[in-house]
Amino acid sequence: MSPTPGIPICLILLICYQAVALHKTICDDMCHCHDNEVDCSAQLGDLHDLHELTANIPNDTDTLDVAWNQIEFIGDALYHLPVLLKLNVANNKIAKQYRLPSSLIRLYSNNNTLTDISDMFNNTINIEIMYLHRVQLESLHTGSLKGLPTTLTHV
Repeated sequence: MSPTPGIPICLILLICYQAVALHKTICDDMCHCHDNEVDCSAQLGDLHDLHELTANIPNDTDTLDVAWNQIEFIGDALYHLPVLLKLNVANNKIAKQYRLPSSLIRLYSNNNTLTDISDMFNNTINIEIMYLHRVQLESLHTGSLKGLPTTLTHV
């Protein structure tokens, strides 16, 4: 059987490699992942210090721990996680508010440099526990926490 004329085999291999690389997640080289939990916390000691949180987190993640890193900005990286229940971004350098998915029930965002949370909780009606101590809020606008449960603990 002779090879099919047309596309060289090396080009086919390159295309396949690039397709796999595009689907690579944060679990492949930076974090420890088990079931639906993604642990990128620097407490584990053998991980890289994350400086940004990108959108390559698996969509079925329900627990994400990126504590003790150097993250300064999150933006919309979490918003595409429809089943995220627990988020730990404590002890980073996050200064700007970020969007949270509506599924979130626990947020640990203490020891960051957040100065404003006025729009951060617009979509989060399920939060039960949230840690925001040791942040640098300059003010808390009326309505910033509107819609959150009145039984919320550890604000």
